[in-house]
Amino acid sequence: MTRGRRALAAGLGLSLLYVTAAALGGRWSLLARRPLLDGFAPPPPYRWVSPPPALATSNKKPVGGRFTLDLDPQTGTAANVFTTNDQQASLALGQGAIGPLSGDTSVVLTVTPLAPPGFGTPPPRWTIAGNVYQITAQYRPSGAPVRSLREAGQLVLAYPGVQGVHYGHVILASQDRKTWTPIFGVDSSVQFLVQVNTSTLGYFAVGRSATGTVQRRSLLSRIGAVIVIVAVVLVLALLFVIGEVRYRRRRRARRSAPKRPKPPKRRPPPRRKGIDPWE
Repeated sequence: MTRGRRALAAGLGLSLLYVTAAALGGRWSLLARRPLLDGFAPPPPYRWVSPPPALATSNKKPVGGRFTLDLDPQTGTAANVFTTNDQQASLALGQGAIGPLSGDTSVVLTVTPLAPPGFGTPPPRWTIAGNVYQITAQYRPSGAPVRSLREAGQLVLAYPGVQGVHYGHVILASQDRKTWTPIFGVDSSVQFLVQVNTSTLGYFAVGRSATGTVQRRSLLSRIGAVIVIVAVVLVLALLFVIGEVRYRRRRRARRSAPKRPKPPKRRPPPRRKGIDPWE
């Protein structure tokens, strides 16, 4: 196989690898959640602060997070994404989302999972699904709290899914633990994630609609995605075969073409003595 054939085969293999990774890697990569992308891999089991009795024995406690952000005296904090190790809560902040404060050099961002009991009742249309997450930020060394963000951040929360039933999901926000305000965003019913924009910190929870519908399109959508992947692979394979056929035809044509005789090499005439003035 020539170098060109090897390159084409390698390109086919890399394309197949890319399509497969794109289909399977949506849940595993944090950056892949900006924006949310549905994948084939099921999400890991939800981690409850206070699990339902049926899940108490297998439940793993959720993980919070504590992050230190450098504070530029001119522009504030740099752009970054902060996520808990169990990937159930993450917050993406843009450049300067937290402004500078005289005398302070850093900001501490804290994410704490809490149990819903003790919080106010959500609006009638919604119920809390999963944990409540408290997100706070404080300047250091002064300890002054960050009340709001200068630029809206991107908040992603996971929720416990119900297989076979589709519910609507929002993120509920609260400042006083009593009243909740729904924030609408992007709901991924495959990854069990909700993504919204928020300009405030405080308490956040996933709100689930009071009623759901039986999800009949899940299998069809997955079959459709598999068909797309197979079609891409077949097209790439077809292009490879066409290229191989054309290459072999050109090679046979070159071999069958009559070879032109090589012209004889011309030798320079012998030099005669006495003509060169330097001899």
